[in-house]
Amino acid sequence: MTVEEHFTWLVPNRNKAQELLHRVYRVIPDKGEWGDHAVLLHLLTGVAFSLWRAVFLAERDRDATEVARKAKMMLKRVIETNAISFNDDLLNKSWTAGYYLNNALWRLESAYQFLGISSPLREQVKKILDLSSKTGHGPAAMGAKEIWDTAFSATDEVLGALDTVKSTKRSKSATK
Repeated sequence: MTVEEHFTWLVPNRNKAQELLHRVYRVIPDKGEWGDHAVLLHLLTGVAFSLWRAVFLAERDRDATEVARKAKMMLKRVIETNAISFNDDLLNKSWTAGYYLNNALWRLESAYQFLGISSPLREQVKKILDLSSKTGHGPAAMGAKEIWDTAFSATDEVLGALDTVKSTKRSKSATK
């Protein structure tokens, strides 16, 4: 993949990640009283952050050997310095992209469970997680950008379901 092809994917998706952060931010009540949806809002905050970080790290082609090598490098860096920066994420993106994507996917599956949603997107999320659990490197076996796209679409679906749940609750309380 050329730099131009990568930028053609990166720039609009980086913007989508920022818009997602803003969308989740707007859903969170100002006073910090999240009520019945506290767990879901914490999950979605983590998903949005993970997708924002992963968009900068996603590569099309990654292999398991490189992922393992970069994982070891990350551990070495943490042991040596007791700190991680974005530059460390970038230098080890073969591993860190998968870390952030898996984090987003696990949180999405929990959000789907919380809302009781079954959908084709949820099945895709479960399939990727299942591959990751069996092989230890689901995102390495698949394209990180494709996984990012799936996770983003799933987040959009979960946020839409949350909007529906909230409007239903408002309608019910208005009729009481």
